[in-house]
Amino acid sequence: MPENQAKASEVYVIDKKITCPVCECEFNARVPRDVRLRLVGSDTDLRPHYEPIDPMHYDVLICPYCGYAALSMNFNNMSERLADKIKSTITPNFTYKPYPPMYDATIAVERYKQALNVHDAKGGSAGERGYIYLKMGWMYRELEQPEKEQECMKTALKDLTKAAECPKRQWRIFWVKWSAASAMKTKRCDGLGKF
Repeated sequence: MPENQAKASEVYVIDKKITCPVCECEFNARVPRDVRLRLVGSDTDLRPHYEPIDPMHYDVLICPYCGYAALSMNFNNMSERLADKIKSTITPNFTYKPYPPMYDATIAVERYKQALNVHDAKGGSAGERGYIYLKMGWMYRELEQPEKEQECMKTALKDLTKAAECPKRQWRIFWVKWSAASAMKTKRCDGLGKF
């Protein structure tokens, strides 16, 4: 690892002890130091841009023991029934991949894909799935892969529209749905239909 990257990892990202709600093992997760981040702008679909690092690169937590993965805000939402489902479907096929101290958009996409695999295995909500796809689409935008970004945004809009049909959740997912729809209206996502 280059010396400047090692210094950046010490200043902007820390190891945080997390207890997995599935296997109950403790592990260190790389998380950004929020106090060191500065919001410098946002895209028309509300995708925030931070300096000096992007906290969305670190938004998926993955247990290195059982393979459970989720967005950090949903990581502890786990019932015993769902934990058993993950242990029987995800854990037997999981091999942990060590990551470097600093994550980039390519690593973030891998981690979002693991979160999607777990989400689908446990039968999670359409809103959560749509939110994962939205964030993964933003990572593909950073990687300048418009076709993959468009696929993610299309799926995000479909899932978030489905989630919005539930009156209890409308206020929670409105901005996410609007974000996906806004991204689809940009020139890189033309022709996908109206919101």
